[in-house]
Parts: sequence; C-alpha cells; structure tokens
Amino acid sequence: MSRDYHGDAAAKAASFITAMRNPSNEISVQLDAAAQRQINDNRQVLVPIIESIIFLARLGIPLRAHQDTGRILSSASCAKVEADQGNFRALLQFKAAIGDEVLARHPKSAPANAL
Repeated sequence: MSRDYHGDAAAKAASFITAMRNPSNEISVQLDAAAQRQINDNRQVLVPIIESIIFLARLGIPLRAHQDTGRILSSASCAKVEADQGNFRALLQFKAAIGDEVLARHPKSAPANAL
C-alpha cells in the first residue's frame, strides 16, 4: 500500500518537473495564446470595417439605407452587391468581392449571430 502512494508521488513529481522545464505545455499558457490569436484576428477584421466608416464619413455619405438588416457579409453576398442594403454594407460587400481576404474570410469563421 505504501508503494502506491510513492508511485503516485513520483509520477506527480515527474509531471511537475516536466511542466517546469517546458512551460509552453501548461494549459494557462495555451489559453493565453489562443486568446491572443483571437484578439489579433478581431483586430484584423476591424481594420477594413473602420476604414470603410471613415471613408464614408469623409465623403459625407450616410451609412444606413431604407432596409438595413441581416448579415453584412454572407457567402452569396460576397459575389454581388445587393441593392438597398445601405452604403456601409455595400462598401463592405464590395471590398470583400474585390479581394479583401480578411473581410471575405470573416463571415465563414464568425459565429452565426455576428451581424
């Protein structure tokens, strides 16, 4: 019976030493890295959105239109700009259609409730 306790303690000690020698395997480090990747991805998506808002504001063009609901970018809307979606939505759809990879990739990776 005392051997079981000793074996468990030796295994835990070996695990502790391994974790101390290679801290990148710790769960907290991995979670922090995943959170940092998500933050960077979100910032990359925000850049073309903010650029579009600034562009429209400098020209004095309103963002909204008569009908302004639903997903801004979908797989179908990246190919064509839909009528009466508003200037902001039309500009984002246009930018995704002409090659903005970050903006075109976002609807595929974003949650379904992200508008």
